[in-house]
Amino acid sequence: MLHHASETPAQRMLACLETFGVFPARDDEFSRGRAIAAQLISPDVAAEETFAAVHNRNGAGVFVYRQDGLAQGFLGVILLRASGLAKIEADRFNAVEPDLDDVCEAGEEPAAVYGWGFAAKTARASGAMVLGLMALRDRAGLDVPFFCRAATPAGAKVILGKMGYAPFAGSATGLLVRFPESQHLEAAA
Repeated sequence: MLHHASETPAQRMLACLETFGVFPARDDEFSRGRAIAAQLISPDVAAEETFAAVHNRNGAGVFVYRQDGLAQGFLGVILLRASGLAKIEADRFNAVEPDLDDVCEAGEEPAAVYGWGFAAKTARASGAMVLGLMALRDRAGLDVPFFCRAATPAGAKVILGKMGYAPFAGSATGLLVRFPESQHLEAAA
């Protein structure tokens, strides 16, 4: 996918995701997204206000897949500044209550992306979330490492398998990483 040099990270992300019917969450959808994540993943996910704060910082934090007008799938990502990447590398990144100073502002290129998670009520929504996240990583011009944690055994199977992540060396908190192709090529040289 070719990108125009003047496009912001959020614009590039939106162009990738809309291919799969995934769009930015509306303010009235954060509550539903949090409820679905709490039900399917853990009641200890980030608060609705946290989802909104991260999303509103740059317009690219929480995305939804709608079926019959109702959000059925949710995808959360955090575009991180160098300070956020440093916390990840030190195994001190708090995904439940991320420091907003570590989150990119609108238009700012990220140093890393943290895959906050995805939850879906239907198989179609789940597929859209997985394909959307893979497209973000591979086609949105975000040439940075993508990190996440697997919250469930089923999630770990998808993340470590189809999505191509690996354990992040030295992490005691279960961090997983998928480095961009450019870093794989640099390591091989």
